[in-house]
Parts: sequence; C-alpha cells; structure tokens
Amino acid sequence: MIMKYLFLIIILVSLFACNNSKHQQNNTKPHKVNKQNYENKPVKYSPIIKQVNNDTLNVTTNYYKNGVKKSQGILINGKRQGHWIYWYKNGNIWSEGDFKDGKSEGMFTIYKPNGEKFLESFYKNGTKYKDIYYKDGKVYRKVDIKPL
Repeated sequence: MIMKYLFLIIILVSLFACNNSKHQQNNTKPHKVNKQNYENKPVKYSPIIKQVNNDTLNVTTNYYKNGVKKSQGILINGKRQGHWIYWYKNGNIWSEGDFKDGKSEGMFTIYKPNGEKFLESFYKNGTKYKDIYYKDGKVYRKVDIKPL
C-alpha cells in the first residue's frame, strides 16, 4: 500500500510541477496552498496534493527567515513519508534520510555546516542499529547499537 502511495506521490509531484509553471505563466496563484507565517519563525508552505481514501498527501517545505530552505519532504496524514532533507541556514545540507509511516527507515546522513559528511546512522522501523562516523572524509569509527 505504501508503494502505491509513493508511486502516486511521484506522479502527483510531477503533475504539480507542470501545473505550477502554468500558473506562473498565467500570473495566477496555484490553488490549495496553505501559507503559515509566524512571528520570529520560518515561513511554511504545505500544498495539499491529493486526498486518497481519507488520507491527505502534502509536500511540505519550510524556510528560514533568510529565504533558505530549512526542510522538505512528504507528509501522509501528518506523518513523514519518503525522503526528507534538512538544510543549515547557509544553504548546505544538514541531514537527509527516509521515513516510513513516520518512523526513520534506512540510512540517514548528517553533514557538518561546511558540507563534510559527519555521520551515517542506520534505522529499521524507527530504531537505530548502527552509526558510522567520518573524519576528513574517511571512516574513523563504527558503532553497532544493540536495542534494549
């Protein structure tokens, strides 16, 4: 069922991108865009893509006040799903990884503010089981984590 949603999301994002360019050419705004602007907090855009069997699919993008992306990913009923990316205020990627039903799944990579890889963490069903630390671009420590 998740694969069906992911396939649907890919198609819908492609269609949304095409529709978005049409709106820009016609100088009209795309519909179904929720914009929230909180004092001293980043601007958040959450276009509602599709309602499927009472499930709400959103592509969510958050921005820092300086206009740089802070995070981007897909939500299904408010839970993170698929690939998510987070950025530093300087525009470099801070971390990226995948989610399944709101839980971390697979490899997550964390970078230093200068863009150098710092850590790879591995998850299964939201539980971390391994960390690999990097220094100067090379592996310098591996940690196997045993769940309690």
